[in-house]
Amino acid sequence: MSKKRSVNTHFWNDNYIIDLDPTGKLLFLYLLTNPATNMLGIYELNIKKISFETGIDMEPLVKGFEAFARDGKAYYHESGYVILANFLKHQRMNTNMQISAINDFNELPEDVKNQPYIAPIYEELKAFDKGSEPLLKPFEPIAEIEDELESELEVEREREGSEAAEPPALTLTELQAREVAEYLLESIIDFDPTHRYANNPPSIDRWIKDLDLAIRKDDRTPEQLKFIIEYIYHHNGDNSSFWAGNIASGEKLRKHFDTIKHQILREQRNGRADIDQINRSADEGIEALEFEDAG
Repeated sequence: MSKKRSVNTHFWNDNYIIDLDPTGKLLFLYLLTNPATNMLGIYELNIKKISFETGIDMEPLVKGFEAFARDGKAYYHESGYVILANFLKHQRMNTNMQISAINDFNELPEDVKNQPYIAPIYEELKAFDKGSEPLLKPFEPIAEIEDELESELEVEREREGSEAAEPPALTLTELQAREVAEYLLESIIDFDPTHRYANNPPSIDRWIKDLDLAIRKDDRTPEQLKFIIEYIYHHNGDNSSFWAGNIASGEKLRKHFDTIKHQILREQRNGRADIDQINRSADEGIEALEFEDAG
């Protein structure tokens, strides 16, 4: 079924749009008006389809999303979802349209809902959902829940005082994992000083557990993990900014290690990755990653 989408003529006078290059203007307009759009401003759309329908090659397309993500305007989640951060703020919705937006949110995958940039959108939806039988399913970003639980644990530890048992000594791999976790947190804040971690640092105990598993179970070395962090947060690679919006915990770093590794390899093969620049910053060079050529 075809859809009607109205775009205010003020779009072309918006200060953000004015400063975009022609490719950026086309991409942003497409994100607002393509057939997959819905009342929520978060919808599933394959990035290859975006490239085909706009005529924008993959490389400038990825860079366009990276720029939108840096500016907090739009995001492309790895699972294939487009997120328009301010979409709801610019809509005048009747009750049926609000219900449609809420239903679209309820159907989103959990890994999309749990992205930090989703929380403000959820707050917008809560303002819609004021009926006697709320439609919006209860939801809190995982990171915020973990922070709250950790705060409760810290209060409990303070109550126990001197009677609390001494924490067990960290193993060698746990100490290495702590070093990587601290470097990841520092890199996130250096990359984005306005990140919520700057004023509300998370407990990195969970990060340490995940990174300890990466070292012990996945056979990653601390140098390899730090190399990946260096690429994401300190190197202007093709996909650096995209991953900077998604790698914000030890669990995510462990989960996406291989994917990022192979992207670096492709960039190096295509002559787009300044590996020497990363080598000067990371503890060890690309050789330490033992990248296998996938052919």
